[in-house]
Amino acid sequence: MWWSMLLSWVCAAIFFCYLLCNCKSLAVSIQVIKVTADFVADTKRLLLMPVFFLFLGMLFFFIWVTGLACVASISETDIVSKGPGNQAKIVEWSK
Repeated sequence: MWWSMLLSWVCAAIFFCYLLCNCKSLAVSIQVIKVTADFVADTKRLLLMPVFFLFLGMLFFFIWVTGLACVASISETDIVSKGPGNQAKIVEWSK
């Protein structure tokens, strides 16, 4: 039981030494996060851009699917089996 307590204190001491050695870089990273948060708070347009491009991508996808359906419905197709697992389509273009 006391071995686990000793191990916990040793791990805590190692972690504390790690924090002391990297205190300056930790403070710099905290300041960078604060500046980034201030920039995002001041730039509201930045929050709307991903939503705009999401809707733009969805619009492009729906236009593409509509075009695919229109091209697929131009002619009649027959599915021909050429053995187990092999299929082919015969496309007859109408004039």
